[in-house]
Amino acid sequence: MPRTAQAYAFGPRTDRAKLGRLGAPIGSPGQCKAVYPLLDHAGMLFKEYRPTQIKEADELRLARLVGLPERLTAADRDLLLRSTCWPRTQVIEGGRTVGVVVPAAPRRYYEALSDPEGGREVVPLLLTHLAMPNSAFPPVGLRVPPLETRLAVCTDLIAIADLFERYGLVYGDWGYKNIFWSQRDSSVYVIDVDACSFGPQPWVESFGFADPFTPANLPVDTYTDRFRCAIAVAACLSGERDPQSAVSGLMALRSTDDRVEHLKTVVRQMATARDRTQRLPISHLQNALSGGKIATGNTSPTTPTDTRSEATPDAMGIVGWEDVEPLPSLGPLIHKSPTRPTSTRPASTQPSATRPSATRPTSPRPRPAQPASKRSPSPHAQRAAARHRRNRRTVIATVTATVVALAVAIPLLIFVL
Repeated sequence: MPRTAQAYAFGPRTDRAKLGRLGAPIGSPGQCKAVYPLLDHAGMLFKEYRPTQIKEADELRLARLVGLPERLTAADRDLLLRSTCWPRTQVIEGGRTVGVVVPAAPRRYYEALSDPEGGREVVPLLLTHLAMPNSAFPPVGLRVPPLETRLAVCTDLIAIADLFERYGLVYGDWGYKNIFWSQRDSSVYVIDVDACSFGPQPWVESFGFADPFTPANLPVDTYTDRFRCAIAVAACLSGERDPQSAVSGLMALRSTDDRVEHLKTVVRQMATARDRTQRLPISHLQNALSGGKIATGNTSPTTPTDTRSEATPDAMGIVGWEDVEPLPSLGPLIHKSPTRPTSTRPASTQPSATRPSATRPTSPRPRPAQPASKRSPSPHAQRAAARHRRNRRTVIATVTATVVALAVAIPLLIFVL
């Protein structure tokens, strides 16, 4: 069966009554009403939304997501359908969207992990199970991954993130529980992509990937995705999940592989840029992995394409959609910078995995360099500090002179009286 065959098991819209038999609900639905296996369509799941979860704009967004694979090149379509649980069809009931059909993660992304009580449970291998020190792998029954495996996982992850950016998609919910990886072929599988948007989307909390320039209640956009992707890469290579520890751990990693050194340059810029708009496009991570020359000229990266309203129906017959064009192919030039409300997304449709307890190394790791504003004050700040020092000296001198004058004047006044 071709890799993309499952994409066409359904039409763009499917009546709920035609889904066939539903299995017992699985996973942790969260804001979804339930997730059911489709017994008549092996490997497929019906993700049912709560009635208040889907608005008219979401119906349009989901229609565009379902139709996107048809608009991609063969290579991009294969990558998208192979590496994500891309929604295959909108499920309609009473004229309204009530959910989507998504594929379940393939078996290669599951392993039997040991628990503290000595048992074993088959669970998906999360990014959590890669972003941990080597000492934490044997206790949970996993092989210690060599650097080559970590780099291979990063390669697949970056390819998917780059595809999202090229087609104006914002994933937003980068999280250790939303990305699976395989010990068998070092590939990755991204879930909960039915919440992707074309262009910025409402803020979504992403545990372990907090963006200092995208605080709560601000829209999540391509710049946010660039930062979170860089943190994911740093975590996979360093074995650390805290963002600062992940970046500093990557910077401290010693390897003769040129790809590691090139990734350090790009990840550092993406994670510590003082201006979010100076975060490098994800294509630069791909260039670093391919061994391309890393330029350090003062070249500003291309910014994400702005959205615009369509006045006429698009290729899918949708009117009034905020569309974006795919981003142009980007070159290898890199701009080198100095070092320095509750989510509304549908919850995971996959069974949750027990998080293994990992013993952290006791040796301290260097912290990432602080922003330049904390290391070297700006000229404006220096002038303000100088004025403050002059004013303070003036006040001290005035007070001292007054005290001395009173010390002399009071005895004279007493003598005169």
